[in-house]
Amino acid sequence: MLLSFRAPCEVDYSEWMEAITNAISTVVGRGQTSVVGMPNDLGIVSKLREIEGNKNCADCNAEDPNWASINLGILLCIECSGVHRSLGTHISKVRSLEMDVLQLTQLQLMRSLGNSAFNKIFEHNVMEPYKKPLPFSSRQEREKYANAKYQEKLFIPK
Repeated sequence: MLLSFRAPCEVDYSEWMEAITNAISTVVGRGQTSVVGMPNDLGIVSKLREIEGNKNCADCNAEDPNWASINLGILLCIECSGVHRSLGTHISKVRSLEMDVLQLTQLQLMRSLGNSAFNKIFEHNVMEPYKKPLPFSSRQEREKYANAKYQEKLFIPK
């Protein structure tokens, strides 16, 4: 699978590439790819929430998200996690921060990116008729937005 991203400017591109490169080199350099125990036991959840934008859901801004898209490196609320599951694992792989066991590489990616860095690219050009959902938005509104954002990638700079 080949992914292609476009950043709105050279600075955002450099920050994105540096975060991904650092995450990969840190994990590979240590030779660590084993599964770690429950994230809560390690205090990982609180560390993930300290990253810019991670105190709120990446899609609807609901407070204290307890779910993650481990391949996108973002945190989600339970309602948006359900929408992400319906997108399919080829787009978003959803895991609970409190119930699932996460691999070190997955945690490192999430620590390197975060909701704000991710949304700088994936929500760069949100336009009508699309509107970022709110915590009380319906599932239908969330699905419409998620399909445009993740499947069609309509908001990424061209």
